[in-house]
Amino acid sequence: MYSLSKIPLSQELAQSIIIHHFGSQRKVVNFEELREGYFNAAGRLELDDGFQCVLKVAPLDNVKGLRYEKGIMKAEVDSMRLVKARTSVPVPDIYVYDTTRNLLPSDFFIMKMLPGNPLHQVRQQIPAEQQAEIERALGRMAHEMSQITNPVFGYWSQPQQPGTSWRATFLEMVDWVIADGKAIETDVGQPRQRF
Repeated sequence: MYSLSKIPLSQELAQSIIIHHFGSQRKVVNFEELREGYFNAAGRLELDDGFQCVLKVAPLDNVKGLRYEKGIMKAEVDSMRLVKARTSVPVPDIYVYDTTRNLLPSDFFIMKMLPGNPLHQVRQQIPAEQQAEIERALGRMAHEMSQITNPVFGYWSQPQQPGTSWRATFLEMVDWVIADGKAIETDVGQPRQRF
């Protein structure tokens, strides 16, 4: 999917990143842009030894977005690492998380390529009984992740102090979205007092 937030990726760019992080003997033999996401640019890489991984690149700093989207790649990497460490949910290994801006003008990470297809793409071909088992498995994974707790609330990647009250933190999140909408002169409807 085309998005203003996505940096154009190419096999040549991916090759320079692979050489830097994995050594000059590694060669990208196949590059496929992954177009499903809305925010980060992503590509599937296959190296000459059969190794497959995914490169995800954050938007440039000057890309306009919602306040909660700032630093969202760090939140993604940190939360994937937390889920991997604290659950049995199949989360891809993060091989590289580069925030130096030496190779690209934005942060990026490289993770293990997990086999399979997005469920929404194949759901129609899956028998109902198998769909039900998939949904039960997803429910078990969601339950396991919900056991990870924290004494505070808020957006993972935001620098301000997190809140200790869910209601106050949630209302602040709503205020941010309303303020972001007003900043681009969007009719945001009713003020949040109705909450």
